[in-house]
Amino acid sequence: MVNAFEKIGYPKEIARILATLCCLRKRLPQGAPTSPALSNILAYDMDRRLYLLSCSHRLTYTRYADDLTFSGEYIDQKQLFLAVRKMVAEEDFTLKTTKTRFLNEKRRKIVTGISISSGHILTIPKAKKREMRQRVHYILTRGLVAHQDHIGSKDPAYLKRTLGYLHFWLQVEPENTYVIRSIQALKKLERQS
Repeated sequence: MVNAFEKIGYPKEIARILATLCCLRKRLPQGAPTSPALSNILAYDMDRRLYLLSCSHRLTYTRYADDLTFSGEYIDQKQLFLAVRKMVAEEDFTLKTTKTRFLNEKRRKIVTGISISSGHILTIPKAKKREMRQRVHYILTRGLVAHQDHIGSKDPAYLKRTLGYLHFWLQVEPENTYVIRSIQALKKLERQS
């Protein structure tokens, strides 16, 4: 991490301090508030190279955390995969080939938890919507404690996680009145507890 901070212009001593502040037991903790910014710093050169590669193939490149997505009208899958794998390796990252997918217009496309299948409208996948509707229903009808007992959850942040996902859903579908009402009802329940 020290090298990454030095690479973006910090003097060695400041880079060492920043790295110490960002690490826990000399490792980057997963899910820390610093994670998005650090991943962008570490992946900057790779992003630049993959962006140029995508332009040369008339594709759009996006990255969210460690999810790389290439989209466009025509993709030479083999050529693109080999070029991406080579560039990623040269930047000291590794592709997880078991998670690599090539999707055509007929297949359902979910990227970072968002369905992009229509090509025009972003939505939450139907299965996730059903799961969240059921969760909200049981929390509101059984009560939070009874619902968590029923499903065997001891997660102290269960309600906050549920609200967090509902806010994510609302970002994707800002006009969704069901989500707005659910957030209001769960926040009221949260204030009461």
